[in-house]
Amino acid sequence: MKNKIQTVCLAAVISAGLIQVASAQQGYNAWSLGLRYHTEHSTFEELPFDKGDLSGVLAYEYHESEAYWQLALAYAWDPSGIGEDLLEPDYVLTPQINLILKDGIWRGGVGALKSYTKFEDGSSDSTSVYWQLMLGISLPAMAGFDISAGAFYTFDRWKNLSDFSTKDLEYGAKLSYRFK
Repeated sequence: MKNKIQTVCLAAVISAGLIQVASAQQGYNAWSLGLRYHTEHSTFEELPFDKGDLSGVLAYEYHESEAYWQLALAYAWDPSGIGEDLLEPDYVLTPQINLILKDGIWRGGVGALKSYTKFEDGSSDSTSVYWQLMLGISLPAMAGFDISAGAFYTFDRWKNLSDFSTKDLEYGAKLSYRFK
């Protein structure tokens, strides 16, 4: 538990530093709230999600003209289980960093993630760092707000990227608030 608190504190300090650097640069910042629909991955069995699990996502984004960095934390409040043993998870936290390219309404990028699972019996577990590819769209909603939707493909090793299957895609949507 102490390591998790230290990790969260370190992430908060890094985020605060990035916000300070970003405010001195051209571009803009954004806070995002979203929802992600998970699936049971056919080849990446270490993931703590099953088909139909949901995660809420909070993200900070620093945007430049053609790309943006996103620091996000996903919280799955009632995941189904892990593997054949179906250990009963209480929740899953998934910090992530993503680099996303922009072209008009289109978005595409890559990210690194790590999931921390807390079980109902008090034990915990974590995955190794894993990766995701993202493709989606973002539309302006009203002054200062954008609505985005996308598909995500997670994988554990770059050499396994050729195992791609559309049934392993996850989907998400978010509402972002832009500010200087």
